Amino acid sequence: MGIGGYIKPADKASGARLQYAYTGITEFSTTGWASLRTRQWVLDCINHGQQAQRIGSGRKYMRPSNLVVLYPPLLEFHEYRQVGRRLDEAFLIFDLSGATERAFRNLLSPHGYCHIQDPEHLIADRMGRLGKLLSEGHPSYGWFSQALFFEIIGLVLQSTPCLRHTRTLCPERKAADLCETVEAFILAHIAEPISIAHLAKHLRMSESAFAHTYAKLSGISPHQTVLRLKMNAAKTLLLQKNLGLKVIAEQLGFSSPFHLSSVFKRVEGLSPSAFQRAMTK
Repeated sequence: MGIGGYIKPADKASGARLQYAYTGITEFSTTGWASLRTRQWVLDCINHGQQAQRIGSGRKYMRPSNLVVLYPPLLEFHEYRQVGRRLDEAFLIFDLSGATERAFRNLLSPHGYCHIQDPEHLIADRMGRLGKLLSEGHPSYGWFSQALFFEIIGLVLQSTPCLRHTRTLCPERKAADLCETVEAFILAHIAEPISIAHLAKHLRMSESAFAHTYAKLSGISPHQTVLRLKMNAAKTLLLQKNLGLKVIAEQLGFSSPFHLSSVFKRVEGLSPSAFQRAMTK
C-alpha cells in the first residue's frame, strides 16, 4: 500500500526566497542605538555573547546567545552598539508568500515578533553554514544554499513549544510593563520556589491587589505564569543529555523529582519521560 497526495492549489503559490545571509564577527565603529527595519523577513541569532535590544517601543532587554528572533517586514527593532565590541552573529533576510507567510505570521506574538529558544543550535548552526556557503562562491553553492535555507524554514515552522517561546505582551503599555516585570523576575529566580507573596513584594503591592491586577491585565493568574515558565525551562533541560530528573528539579526549585514530574504531567498532559521519548522520535 502506498502513501501520497496532492499539493493543495492554495499551497502551490507559497514560497520562500532567500535574499541575503550573513555570519561572522561584527565590530562596531560607533556607540549608540541603531534602528533597523526591512521590507523582508529577518531571522537573527547571536552565537556568543549578548546584546541590549528593543523591539518597537518596548523596553530594553539583554538578548542572550542562541536565542533566534524572527522579525516580520517593516517591524522596527533597535540594537545597542558599542565601539570596540565584537559580536558573533548570523542573520538571514528573505521573502515569503502564500501559505508559508501565513504560517510564519501565526508564530508572531501580539507585539509582532517571535523568540525561538534554540538550545541544540539546530537553527543557529545551519544559519552559520549557509552564510559561509554563500561567501565561498562555489558553482554548486546555489543548490546547497537553497537546501539549507528551506531546512531552516522547516525547523522554524516545526519548532515545538520547547524551542519556540513567543513573548506574549499585552496591548496596553501598563499591562506590558507588568507582564514583562513579572516574567523577568520569574526567570531570574527560576531555581527557587516562587509564590504570589514573592512577586507582590517585588512589585511593592499587596498580594490581593497584585493577583487581581495581574489576572485582569494578562488573562491568567500569576501561578499559571510561574508554571508556564518553569515548564518551558523543564522542557529545554529535558532535551539536554545526561541531565537526570533530580538535577532538573533542583535547578527549577521543585522539592523532589516526583513533585516536578507530577506538575509537568498536569500542565503538559504527559510525563517528562514520555516528552523525552516523543521529542527523540
